[in-house]
Amino acid sequence: MKKSILLIAFTALSSLSLFAQNKQADIQKAYQYLYLRDANAWESIPQNYNNGTWSNLEDLKKYVHEYNMKIGAAGLTFKFSQQTFNNNTKLVGIYQNGKQIAVDLVAAGAGNLVAAGAGNLVAAGAGNLVAAGAGNVTAAGGGGIIVLGMKGASFGGSYTLASEGTKVIKISGGGALIIR
Repeated sequence: MKKSILLIAFTALSSLSLFAQNKQADIQKAYQYLYLRDANAWESIPQNYNNGTWSNLEDLKKYVHEYNMKIGAAGLTFKFSQQTFNNNTKLVGIYQNGKQIAVDLVAAGAGNLVAAGAGNLVAAGAGNLVAAGAGNVTAAGGGGIIVLGMKGASFGGSYTLASEGTKVIKISGGGALIIR
């Protein structure tokens, strides 16, 4: 009985992992088709596209296009750290109209949000992300990504109630990028 339950649990987890890998491949295919380039680490996060839910590649292409239109209209841009950190993660600075509004960690090439916000980036075990007294990390292409005192981003529904100090930016389908 215990072996059956363990086998079922292992099979379910393996399927989820394979499903996530297929989503990554689909996102790359959509970006290649629409923009003739690979999706970057942030764009590879499935939750950017209708909260990670689509039925086929054509459906995903619509969400990718919608995401890019809404990100552009909201004035959002992303800067990535030159270096990778623990477990192949990259620091990403999120900017709105040229002003940094949030910072997060994403798994480079895997499209997973690792930590949302500066409080998580300088927590125990992650202190090596910030140079002593500096509070920023150099971005690829130059400039700095501020770490200390920055808000984080997470994913949620586009109808999330925005409390004071929270930004809800609709990205595609019913999904939103929540900055708090």
